[in-house]
Amino acid sequence: MIWKLGRTLTNKSSGHFADKFRPHDTFHDDLAGFDFKNGIYYVNVGQGEHRCWDDCKQFNFLSAGQDKKWSDPIRTLEPGDIVIPYLKNSGFVGIGRVKEKAVRIADFKHKGKSLRDLPLKMKTMFNNSDNDNSEYVLKVEWLKAVDSANAKWLKKGGLFTTQLMFQKPPCA
Repeated sequence: MIWKLGRTLTNKSSGHFADKFRPHDTFHDDLAGFDFKNGIYYVNVGQGEHRCWDDCKQFNFLSAGQDKKWSDPIRTLEPGDIVIPYLKNSGFVGIGRVKEKAVRIADFKHKGKSLRDLPLKMKTMFNNSDNDNSEYVLKVEWLKAVDSANAKWLKKGGLFTTQLMFQKPPCA
């Protein structure tokens, strides 16, 4: 049996035996607490001059910026959405739940403190923090996070990745 997961859960079976399976659009009735409203998103960490995974993991955030084309997508994420961060040439490094919508880096607080007051490895995150190219920071609760040395990737294992900063999974 094949199920299409997404905003609408549908039994994809058809043909002669379709009537032997659960009726369409009823599977969720048995999944107490399953959330169909929020999305699951792959996020390329974009590790480099302006951000690093160690900071993201330690201070519970993901960020994007230095140009609106990078910050606009992360600003669409909503509290409750699931994010799966990816490090280019390494693999997947975590699973997190968005806690708050993305804000300019100057407005972001971690445990009541500005990121500017924390021991970040990438202080260059604050470049352009006063204009449209500002870094935008998304508060995340890490459900699971690993160091970059322990990133998960299986070559030709069917895992998905993108060169884009941010993307919904291909099946959603």
